[in-house]
Amino acid sequence: MPLPALCCEAAMALERCRECGKDVSTEAATCPYCGVPRPTERRGATSASPAAGRDYVSRTLTSGERVHYRTRLHWISLLPGLAIAAIALAAAIALLVLAPAVTATLVAVAAILLFALIIALVEYLKYVSSEFAVTDARVLIKLGWIRRRSIEILVAKVESIVVDQPVLGRLLDYGTVVITGTGGTREAFDQIAAPLELREQVQAQIVAERGRG
Repeated sequence: MPLPALCCEAAMALERCRECGKDVSTEAATCPYCGVPRPTERRGATSASPAAGRDYVSRTLTSGERVHYRTRLHWISLLPGLAIAAIALAAAIALLVLAPAVTATLVAVAAILLFALIIALVEYLKYVSSEFAVTDARVLIKLGWIRRRSIEILVAKVESIVVDQPVLGRLLDYGTVVITGTGGTREAFDQIAAPLELREQVQAQIVAERGRG
């Protein structure tokens, strides 16, 4: 085999196929063993590029940094706000039934409906704006829309990651994730969707980081 080909082959990066687990080239379009497309790309995997999306994680990626996993708040986080909105809506309907033709009643109903709409909208924006991502270098977290909380933890600095799931959380696949960094710094995040998979992805990147070191 010509020397240039040997050099290229030696420099070729290998990763495990996400489907069959065998080592394949990171440049392979399909796995030569099981045929799965983009075999080394994990769910939600992206790389930093000028064309990256406008979400927080994409804007935060450094050159060459790759996202291996993404998740967000679980839909159950919407329930408290929706419950308040439903109670307000029921109160508005009750007022209309008791005094349908009174001007003060109509004003009160309009105010209650506006309140319910604002509560539902705030909870929805909180849900859709949440971002949790695991890259090959960091754990990226962003919560909130108006009042934003963003956290970046280097994978190499993560000492432990604990998942706490109540009975309902195990049934619906949500829970609290507690990440402890070097120095004992603890960050807790409630009602995260698929928390066990998030932990597995962080642990996988910790192992990969140690292997690179």
